[in-house]
Amino acid sequence: MRRHTLQVGKRLTDAAAEKPPAAAAITISLDSTFIRSRDDGERHLEVRVGNVETDNGGRQVFGAVTRAETDLTALIQRSLETAGRTDTTEVTAFTDGCPGLRTVLINAGVTKPPILDWFQIAMRLQHTKLAAANLSAYWRGVTLAASAMRAIFCPCSSVPVKKRVWWPRSRW
Repeated sequence: MRRHTLQVGKRLTDAAAEKPPAAAAITISLDSTFIRSRDDGERHLEVRVGNVETDNGGRQVFGAVTRAETDLTALIQRSLETAGRTDTTEVTAFTDGCPGLRTVLINAGVTKPPILDWFQIAMRLQHTKLAAANLSAYWRGVTLAASAMRAIFCPCSSVPVKKRVWWPRSRW
């Protein structure tokens, strides 16, 4: 049994030394959430999780607890290397706009500003919609925010903005 385990370990070591094929484009998603304990006085944890996907279907998932000894920057760099990142690879990041997550991405070598994910875009549209609704009756129809929303989401469409953001195109 011991000999078999050592042979498998040697094969895995040799396989890990091989470089993955270079990827033309890589997409990285990074988000954080809180896991709260049910009982008072128990620990609450902030968890940061992410996903690295290549254009040819490769995928790496990573996660770490904040304030633990796990280095999230090293996890991201390792995932990018495993996915086949080179100097010419175009890396696109998606996150919720949190400055802490942006700093982690910059430290990991992702220098392009991240793109907001759909949930955050929908939340910002909701804030714009509420702000436009609270304006006086005279300005409701001609506000800049409402005009921008109509221009962005096809002015000729009768489908509401919320429906277009949350549901795929095939459903409407």
